[in-house]
Amino acid sequence: MKQHSFFLCVLFLPLLVLLSWTGYLVFTLYTAQQVVLAVKGYDPLDLFSGHYIQYEIDWEKTNCRQFPEGYCPKAQFAKILHRYYLPEQAAEEIDRLMQAQNSVSVRFDMVFSYIKGRQPIARMLLINNQKWFDYLNNERKK
Repeated sequence: MKQHSFFLCVLFLPLLVLLSWTGYLVFTLYTAQQVVLAVKGYDPLDLFSGHYIQYEIDWEKTNCRQFPEGYCPKAQFAKILHRYYLPEQAAEEIDRLMQAQNSVSVRFDMVFSYIKGRQPIARMLLINNQKWFDYLNNERKK
């Protein structure tokens, strides 16, 4: 009987850890302050390009007064991976837009869930203040 209960504990422990971690991330995502940072793209030329866009935060175009500290916490955002995963077709289109960002009037922003001292979580990519999928749908209709 002890062996049976030990087996069940070992079996459900990873599931419990995964559910706890997911719960923590969801809680952080929805209770944290949302901040909007201007981003610009660059071409990383890696094996998986086309499945995500890779970006840099453009601190010069970001309003740093939106943070509780009153200044941009650049060190905290430097620790995160600057990738945003998208469906492959959308990633290709958006990547082309990001590469031509200087020649066309398109502004990219990333919405983050932010809590001081914790790792920020990327929530949504905005293009000209629209969610990326709304922007692409509107452009395809034109």
